[in-house]
Amino acid sequence: MNDIKSFFLSPFYWAKALQMIERGNDLEAFTLLNNMHVKYQDYKYYLLKSFLSLMLKEYEYSLTLMDKGLFIVKNNIKLNNDEKTYLTKYIYSLMFTAYRMIDKFDEAGEIDNKIKNLTFSVDNVSKKIIQLFPQP
Repeated sequence: MNDIKSFFLSPFYWAKALQMIERGNDLEAFTLLNNMHVKYQDYKYYLLKSFLSLMLKEYEYSLTLMDKGLFIVKNNIKLNNDEKTYLTKYIYSLMFTAYRMIDKFDEAGEIDNKIKNLTFSVDNVSKKIIQLFPQP
């Protein structure tokens, strides 16, 4: 896709992808996210794409996206510590599921232990983050 066109259409792709998820059309949402310009590929992009990959049973690819999302979350200067921890727990929850689906139970156990050690105050987490990335 034309880079300039992709840049200007990316907010539309994001909004449309969220609509497709609400309608249960994960594949179309995933396809829309693939069209987004690199400038818009922030932690939200990687976390949503990780979730969709998991739903589409692309477990290994999902884990790769989760690692990238985790790195971006941990290094994001706009998020406060509670938001970073909340999102880390969200990512770990997805990782736990992915590892179990591919029969990597030792890795799933390690992730489960990490989840148990995370603490944060949900009062300090943006409502938008909670709405977009609900905890299981």
